[in-house]
Amino acid sequence: MLLLYLETFLPSKQILLNEVVNEQELKQHAAQYVSLLQNGIPVLLYGEIGVGKTTWVRSLLQTALGKDLRVSSPTFSLMIPYTWNDQTIWHIDLYRLEKNPDRLKSLGIEDYLHHNICLIEWADYLGYLYPETYVRFELQYTSAHQNRILKISWCT
Repeated sequence: MLLLYLETFLPSKQILLNEVVNEQELKQHAAQYVSLLQNGIPVLLYGEIGVGKTTWVRSLLQTALGKDLRVSSPTFSLMIPYTWNDQTIWHIDLYRLEKNPDRLKSLGIEDYLHHNICLIEWADYLGYLYPETYVRFELQYTSAHQNRILKISWCT
């Protein structure tokens, strides 16, 4: 009975994609995703260090804004804005906030989640700021570390 009660508060998840990809295919998926970007529907990225989260974001941004765009990880700056079609795309990396989640509020991330396009690495550190609706992007290495398992889900 408790499990049924708790499930009513858990987000529903619809898996959109679940496949094994190499690095080139990962970049192609990112390029195809550009047309699906929407204000207020953040993409929350999950996966261990080095699995390809920033590679995916870089490919997406270069497709949207030009192949010559220099895209670096915002690990130290935490947030980098990009302008695309009169909209702001925020590339956010919360890795350094693992030990300081209170800093999220001072960054204004809550407003960005609802009014801009957000691509958030290390989204598990969002804590109480988790949005109601989002796209969950998960990457994990296969056992041989040559490919990755890519899972994309729509969560509400």
